[in-house]
Amino acid sequence: MFWRERRVIDSATFKGYRILEDGLRRAGEYPRAMLQAVDNIYRAINHGEPLASTGESALAAQRLCEQVKQQTNTL
Repeated sequence: MFWRERRVIDSATFKGYRILEDGLRRAGEYPRAMLQAVDNIYRAINHGEPLASTGESALAAQRLCEQVKQQTNTL
């Protein structure tokens, strides 16, 4: 999986308009993150280690993402 970082630039075609540049494509860390999550769950079940994220912390992260989404919709 990849991430793309793009900047807003002036359009060469339409004066006064802005567009996204092609940007940089970078390898994402999703596969690594999933391996770590599975390892964390395995260790919690089999060795009693604490989970890296509880339901409460996951919900707090989701709320934060929703706030960011709502703020970007008002721009």
